[in-house]
Amino acid sequence: MVARIERARIRDDGALDPFELSAVSQREPRRGHQAAVVQGSVVLVGGSDGANNLNTTEIIAFDDDGELSASGPGPSLLARRRGPRAAVIDDVLLVIGGRGTAGADFTHDASTLAGGIVYAFGAGGTSLAEGRGFYTSAVAADALYVFGGNEIDVVEGALAANGWPGVFFDAGSLATPRENHQAAFAGGKVWLLGGFDGDGQVTAVEAAPVTELGLGTFATVPGVAPPTAMRTGGCAVRLRDFVHLIAGAGSGSSAITAFSARLSD
Repeated sequence: MVARIERARIRDDGALDPFELSAVSQREPRRGHQAAVVQGSVVLVGGSDGANNLNTTEIIAFDDDGELSASGPGPSLLARRRGPRAAVIDDVLLVIGGRGTAGADFTHDASTLAGGIVYAFGAGGTSLAEGRGFYTSAVAADALYVFGGNEIDVVEGALAANGWPGVFFDAGSLATPRENHQAAFAGGKVWLLGGFDGDGQVTAVEAAPVTELGLGTFATVPGVAPPTAMRTGGCAVRLRDFVHLIAGAGSGSSAITAFSARLSD
């Protein structure tokens, strides 16, 4: 369990330079947490310190060059949440689901944002139909969609008004149930990569189109995979012409490995 922060310079085409340690560290070590960018700051929420699930948050400001300032404390979540999702919609920071406090996997905490300030969290007014932890999410056509987690294949969506999600509805299903996977936007689609299905690591990649009407149907995409087994945990990020899979566990490669795939037309 570490509190160290690493960084890699982004080249003009989106490729990454080698990772290096930042001079700034987190206030406390955490895993299974989430990060969100809020007007000049990175906000870390929830996770586990290895012994306990956390309801703490921390805020790390950055300047125009991407240099980080020392981490400071943020407002506490109402529930302890390991493996939640964090999303910023309009001027609201949502922290949804996760494992920890009883019932946390169905609920969400919300903070109103103003001028880059993260205000005290309050309870969200709606709940997920399925309890979820270690899942992914996306915003499309004024709706928030959640998929995966707890080996669930049901996709849920909720229309968001002024940043607040309404009642969650059934929005289809995944081709393969998975949790602890990664998601990335590329080519007008949401791509799901890696994860765990209850029996082992998932090797199938699936994608759903994003249109002005919302999120389409997920389908398996053959022939797309990194050079070794897909990852469980870690993260995915789209940077210009590349999608990067960073860290996570995978047979045949170290947890410090980063895979990169160049996007084609």
